[in-house]
Amino acid sequence: MTITLISQGRTTMNTTKITYFLSVCLGLASPLAVNAATLASGFDTSVWTSNGTLPWGSHTDHGSEYYQTWDAEFGSGYLTLHSMYNTGGHRYESGVAYGKVQIPSSGYSYVTVDVDIYDPQAGLQGCWPAWWLDSAWNWPPEIDIAEFKGNVGGNVWQNAIGSSGGWSVVETNINNTQWHHYGLALGPASGGARTYQLFLDGAIKNQGSIPDVQGVPFWVIANYAMEGDSGSPGPTRNTYVQYHNYVLATH
Repeated sequence: MTITLISQGRTTMNTTKITYFLSVCLGLASPLAVNAATLASGFDTSVWTSNGTLPWGSHTDHGSEYYQTWDAEFGSGYLTLHSMYNTGGHRYESGVAYGKVQIPSSGYSYVTVDVDIYDPQAGLQGCWPAWWLDSAWNWPPEIDIAEFKGNVGGNVWQNAIGSSGGWSVVETNINNTQWHHYGLALGPASGGARTYQLFLDGAIKNQGSIPDVQGVPFWVIANYAMEGDSGSPGPTRNTYVQYHNYVLATH
């Protein structure tokens, strides 16, 4: 399948504003510098694993999808996850990829995760792509930097849950004809908790603290689930979602 890339409307977060919110609102130490140490960046197979499973080996994630290697496409700095409709067997074959570099639990003032996402199916029932962090040990904690559920038209969810349970959920309507920039600022595991801020196009949408008693590292995951929490029936055609400009950095 050939995908035509549309031009991006990326919004870059103001450095002064980020510094203020991270140091005052989150109570984090003053940043040393923006992107003081880049741990991973870009979309290619040297940075990402795309073996057709989630990091723990599953080919599905609570939906009607079955992840396959060939549904994750890398090219020109983009990651395109396809979802291919089937008339028999699994209803959808979909793409998934996860970062080879995990987010460490400590050793920094804060860590940032940034990406641009284009989801032309946002608002289409059954389509359930996401960009998220999952505990590399035991679930929870989990942080959804961007989760798209098509059973509510054109919205993105930015959520967090800690080891003691209880979701913090923020839902925002987006224009699905445009690229949008999503970001996370995450504090280290300290005193059994972690501070976080979730951004959309440079604006803080969700912030607070989640319990993290174990002080876990996180996987960075991009997946294209179908149906499940996004409702059913899903589309009877092939769909896709795209990711670009990934940067994982400590500060």
